[in-house]
Amino acid sequence: MIGTSRTTDLRFLGARVSRARFPARRPSHLALREIAARLAPSALCFAFVLTVTLSLSATPRRTGDAHQYLAMALQLSELRPPSLSPAEVSAFRGWLEAQPTESGFPDGARAIRQPALIRDGHQEFSHFWLYPLLAAPATGVATAIGFHPLAAFTITNALLLGTALWVTARTFGSVPALLVIGSPLVWFLARAQVEIFTVSLLCLAMAAAVRGRWGWAALAVATASTQNAPIAATLPIFWGAATAEWVAVRRASHRSLLSDRAESGRALVFALSAVSIALLHPAYYALRLGVLTPQELNGGFASVWPTAGRYLAPLIDPDIGFVAWMPITALLTSVGLALLAKSDWNANIENRRLALTVLCAVAIGVWFLFVFSQTTNVNSGGTLFVSRYALWLIPLALPAIGVSTRYLDARVPGMMLLGSIALFVTYLSYFHPDQGELYVEHSPQAAWLMTHVSAAYRPIPEIFVERTLHIDGGARASAADPDCRLMLVVAAQPDQPCALTALEQVRLQKRITDGDAAVWIRRDTRGANYVTTAISGS
Repeated sequence: MIGTSRTTDLRFLGARVSRARFPARRPSHLALREIAARLAPSALCFAFVLTVTLSLSATPRRTGDAHQYLAMALQLSELRPPSLSPAEVSAFRGWLEAQPTESGFPDGARAIRQPALIRDGHQEFSHFWLYPLLAAPATGVATAIGFHPLAAFTITNALLLGTALWVTARTFGSVPALLVIGSPLVWFLARAQVEIFTVSLLCLAMAAAVRGRWGWAALAVATASTQNAPIAATLPIFWGAATAEWVAVRRASHRSLLSDRAESGRALVFALSAVSIALLHPAYYALRLGVLTPQELNGGFASVWPTAGRYLAPLIDPDIGFVAWMPITALLTSVGLALLAKSDWNANIENRRLALTVLCAVAIGVWFLFVFSQTTNVNSGGTLFVSRYALWLIPLALPAIGVSTRYLDARVPGMMLLGSIALFVTYLSYFHPDQGELYVEHSPQAAWLMTHVSAAYRPIPEIFVERTLHIDGGARASAADPDCRLMLVVAAQPDQPCALTALEQVRLQKRITDGDAAVWIRRDTRGANYVTTAISGS
């Protein structure tokens, strides 16, 4: 049960409910549904091929820590260790400096050296080598024929995402798969960043879970955890779901829980394999650096209990959040969850697996939001507006989206296919692969809120300061919106561009004297007259 099981094609999600409660009574509906069902796979293939083509033709650009992934891939493609000797660091720095200035790679030359991660004279990196290892074969071919090594990562990303979309379409349907690629994810296909790797493996995990293949789901998340170690904490979630299904099946059949030794043996093999893969990251760094993850040495995580705003930022923040940038996906997820809440979970084994998968997705989402809140750079580099962490939530929504799209398609045949195609076109236009990163500008959503509903805009300090002042470096400076309705005054640098009233000055000084490191000043306005001023700590 934990490893493999005989299952049907789970594109049935919502179909049984649709046939029972919402039958297609008119022949025209049946014809439209048949046409949509035939066109959807072709639309998905076209969307994928178009995205890959545009990504391969995009100008090679460094985003985030792409220079680290490239360095490791080049090393591994030549059968050398992923760490760099001083001579190799010098050679790679020279290669970076020789790249066009507009590519951003010369800036990466200054970021190669990380003294805290040097051992035995070799430079280790803050990201694991498995993802670059997958790209190493393509990197070797690309460099041999004179292509930019970044093309190797685009090809690797395409293979990973193509596999995930194929499995997603077979399991949940082509429309949910279109919604995966019809998202800000299209921008990341041309990047030497780990987002495609992570999202693809999480899609595979959700598809395996809803089919009852809990062992494969655990292996998928274990592999994803090699690049982001906290993902490994989700392994017990899948094991718990597998155990719950195992117990339920055996109780229903009045069999002993220990009667099937072969199945127990397979479960043990899957569990040990998942643990072994998850241990690659901490074992390597424990051996090389004496810590479980290099983030312990370079200040990559905060280790603090988050505020509600920081915890929910990747989900709902108007600048970086999932809901702000993927509102249709979020709405379909909500509709699917509402439909699932009314379903009979015990009607059959498929419903039970779907229920368990949804519970797994919710539990993983709760954990992910906590993990995201621990980063010391929540505003994030290496992205276009939206937080790259928000993309991790897309696969978790697939079970609910599968149900909602089937439900809506039963009522209005073809609507979801046309809608998902329109979304894909919109996202591909806005998040076109041939553009650089942009994370120090306010999103259009946040800008609208600041202008029209300023009271509803409540950002976390780092996002507000970096995007208002167009800098990268956290909330180390005071900042204010253009209309001076919202200001963040940092105690260490109290000067800011807006003049304060005498009362505001008194209240501000009191908060700073009381120990607040930063103070929010929020003005409610009616026309040009300030009527109230709220001052609070941050």
